[in-house]
Amino acid sequence: MDWDDFKFVHTLARAGTVRQAGAVLGVHASTVVRRLDALERNLGVKLFSRTRNGMQLAPAGQEVLEALNRVALEMETITRRLRARDASLSGAVSLSAPELLLNLLVSRLGTFKTEYPDLSLELRPGEQASVAQSTPADLTIRVTNSPPPDLIGRNLGRYTFGIYGIPALLNKSESAAVGERLRWIDSVQPHAGASELKRKFYPVAEQLLASDNASIRLAALRLGLGIGPLPCLVGDFYPELVRAPAEPLDVGELWLLSHPDLRPVARVQALSGFLQQLFHGALE
Repeated sequence: MDWDDFKFVHTLARAGTVRQAGAVLGVHASTVVRRLDALERNLGVKLFSRTRNGMQLAPAGQEVLEALNRVALEMETITRRLRARDASLSGAVSLSAPELLLNLLVSRLGTFKTEYPDLSLELRPGEQASVAQSTPADLTIRVTNSPPPDLIGRNLGRYTFGIYGIPALLNKSESAAVGERLRWIDSVQPHAGASELKRKFYPVAEQLLASDNASIRLAALRLGLGIGPLPCLVGDFYPELVRAPAEPLDVGELWLLSHPDLRPVARVQALSGFLQQLFHGALE
């Protein structure tokens, strides 16, 4: 029996679909199916039921998953404690954060590499990191008013959203927009507060683009294809965008978090300090 097959079971159970599990593991979906079929034949039991909504754990699969979760937790603890012994400013350090905040970090990557030439970054968009990661990120940025009690960190400030577009579409001094036909750009399932901003200030704006990919929405706004909500620290960063006079929406606190075992790790301290400087003064 190949113990590596259980990694496929663990990832698939957390991801929910063969395609998503393959994306997390860096393999084709057919490989996930093949490894699962082989393991089920060797064990003589079905671990998953195939349904229209994805892969559902069978009773035997649930029992296996509980055991794998315990093993994964032990491995994470051992990994953190071993990493904590390393005082060098070299190697890889990982960060999980909302996609648009990772874009800001990438824009300052040159400065980071100048300060820490022997460090490499592993950046995980928050939406992916929350699905199924075999190893949690060293640092995570989360929008929450109640950070997990098992993590330590720093409150970076309030996280607000505003409505943004290029100056040709938005008048800086008035709530009214320039032009008769405004196009709206937002998520497929928009934040309730963002929907309220639209209803209150731009009710006639027609939907042009809906995407759960934040980078696509940002690109569309910067190209002047329409207007839409952005985190203020992101929208204010790009000089080609202006913020509408509508009152920004406060959606929570922005926290920089890590596990207590990683506090003494030099790599983690370096990235944490850099991120605090990056966001200092940018949050309202």
